Amino acid sequence: MIITDNTPQSPVKDSSQTTPLLGNASGSNPPPPAYSTPPPTQAGPTPIGNTYAAYQPVYTPGQLRLGESAGQRFCKAFLVAFGVWILASALLGSITASGAFEDYGPYPIPGNVETNHCVTAWSGDIKNPTFPFFPYSAATSFEFSLPSKTLVLLHKGGISNGHLKIRSSSEVTDKVRVNVKVNYYKAAVRDTSQVCLIERSKGESGVGIFTPKPWRSPPSTDRLSFDVELILPRAKSVLNINALSTDVNNFSHDIDSLDGFYFNNLSLTASNGEIQAAYLGSEKIALTTSNGNIAVDSLVAPVATLRSTNGGVSGTYAVVDSLDLQTSNGVVDVAVTFTGGRSHKSTKELTLHTTNNALNYIVNLGAASDKMGAFRVKADTSNGKLTGEIVSAPLNSVLAIDTSTTNSQASLTLPSTYEGGFQVATSNAPVLVKRVDLNEQDPACDYKQNCKGRTRSFKTTTVTKRSVTGYVHWDKKNANRGKVSLTSSNGATTLYV
Repeated sequence: MIITDNTPQSPVKDSSQTTPLLGNASGSNPPPPAYSTPPPTQAGPTPIGNTYAAYQPVYTPGQLRLGESAGQRFCKAFLVAFGVWILASALLGSITASGAFEDYGPYPIPGNVETNHCVTAWSGDIKNPTFPFFPYSAATSFEFSLPSKTLVLLHKGGISNGHLKIRSSSEVTDKVRVNVKVNYYKAAVRDTSQVCLIERSKGESGVGIFTPKPWRSPPSTDRLSFDVELILPRAKSVLNINALSTDVNNFSHDIDSLDGFYFNNLSLTASNGEIQAAYLGSEKIALTTSNGNIAVDSLVAPVATLRSTNGGVSGTYAVVDSLDLQTSNGVVDVAVTFTGGRSHKSTKELTLHTTNNALNYIVNLGAASDKMGAFRVKADTSNGKLTGEIVSAPLNSVLAIDTSTTNSQASLTLPSTYEGGFQVATSNAPVLVKRVDLNEQDPACDYKQNCKGRTRSFKTTTVTKRSVTGYVHWDKKNANRGKVSLTSSNGATTLYV
């Protein structure tokens, strides 16, 4: 081996003796051979000089630490996490108890809305003994001129719901009044609400109610409920209001008869609440909600759109151009009348749709003497009974009807003025086409002095166990004028002609 300067000196020996490794000290021995790369060696005890040091353990057998099992490590981690959760819950609870609701999420105020004159002090703070979750109430009121474009009422909140009442009164003459009552359990929670005059754009203004979004589901004592009353001024004649727009989530609507008002645009939007109205009249109407019914005693509009989910739709509707009514998981029970006054060149549209429930509709497309027009009726449901009746239609009109259901019965009654083809089909149930009156009078005789007393022709072209096709007409040239399709599955279908 190579001896460095740090290697201890060997003991002095007699020069007459030779050293097997070093040879003659006088230097007469030949030089050592050149070193070559040694082969890899196995790990072993560390040499010290010409000896090997014995392995000394770090710990004595009595000091040796044994490893923890996986179950013990899991239990320790679980206890630590559980302790952290308890501390966090206690911290959040103390924040809630202290009324520090600024730690909730932001207020859901739309970006295009500006708030002004927000309520800072409520009046009439009283007790509500009949409402255990909201034992206290307070109120405020706004009064302002009718906006030139749109009267707006908004509610956006994460800890609040409510009810909106719309009515008119002679108490307000040339202004709009909005009364707001808040029902609450804690005053600190009440004061988190922002109830303000708002402006959405130039000419669009009203009242907005906003409450913060919580990071977690709050208890019932940390919630609010609002009762809002929108009072419109009553005039001696019909008051024309350009537009009324409500967008109130978790609210219901209750509208008195507004027969003294006509809106150019009426848009009522809610969620998790019903919309109930006595009378609505507007150039254009849109009613939208979820998890609630829509019920209108009387609606008059050239164009109307109704939307709901998990709620039924009922009422009487008079439209000129179109009615689009769609819901789900709710009964549809409506009477629809198409009135004149618009161009007869365009097709009038009626759309009725629901799912998992019954659909009942009665439609008046106009008197036989009215100007002829084109009408399209589409009505469908699923897993519910379908009953439709077209009570009347102008003579020589083009009528297209597509109505269907599944897993239930379906029936349709056509007016005596209908001329065109029909197709009735189902599966696993009977199919019937019945004549209502074999001696029916020519509908042209009702208003024409020179009535020729035509007879109505009825013919089936294809009859199978599960389908029937054919046509009916007063005039042979009208045999293909209209088209009717009535279908179901696993339920009987019946067409009355």
